Amino acid sequence: MTSWNILSKVLHRQLVPSLTIVRYGHRKPNVKRPAVPSWERACMDAVTNPIFPEVITTKIPPWVKSCKDLARVTVEPEPENKYEQLLIKDVKKLLSTKKMVIVCQENSKNSYQKLDAKILLYENGMAFDTRGSNIYRKATAGTELEQCHVLFQGFTCLVHADSAENIRTFMKIEKKIPFIIALGGILDGRIVNRDELSWYASLPGIEGLHGELVSILGSFASTLSQNITHHQTALSQNLSQLAADMGKNKS
Repeated sequence: MTSWNILSKVLHRQLVPSLTIVRYGHRKPNVKRPAVPSWERACMDAVTNPIFPEVITTKIPPWVKSCKDLARVTVEPEPENKYEQLLIKDVKKLLSTKKMVIVCQENSKNSYQKLDAKILLYENGMAFDTRGSNIYRKATAGTELEQCHVLFQGFTCLVHADSAENIRTFMKIEKKIPFIIALGGILDGRIVNRDELSWYASLPGIEGLHGELVSILGSFASTLSQNITHHQTALSQNLSQLAADMGKNKS
């Protein structure tokens, strides 16, 4: 091998660049709270972000929105679900037979919390029902309870009882069930809101109201009796006093 070949190999090795990794800064990158990207990277992310089509919530094709005559577009009705009709029938029967139906917002919970709530309500003469807001809306559609549709939004459930007097017990134990919040309800066929539920719970029981009514009626009767016999009693007292004075004078 000649000296020229050796020299060319040495020069060739020196000209080959080596890969080096350089990290700017001395701190490790925070994965949980990454730094704000630069303006160039933000522009690149905005440009390269994929554009997905809008979610079609109806069966009408999206190009029909630009058409002027939408009357020609027909949407096929959904097939009748027998199980859903059975649930709607049960909810209608529940709303027509129960004196107290409370509509509650149902938050996240586990199966153990739901079981404890059912046991607590059962011990106090109440029950827990979860059929879904869609079922409740269909069950009350076209009835006098259709105004309750505003309550059936999101995840809702029903707490029902045979007597409307259980509302006082429910308002007391509501704090022990953290995943439900009372929104309104139906008491004795009357739609009430949250404030009216609290007012109804503050009223005494039916026996206490009967006692107050009897006392009010008795007070009027006693007052009337006193007014009628007042003059006779006063006359008798005056005559007895006059007779006593005349006996003293004779003696």
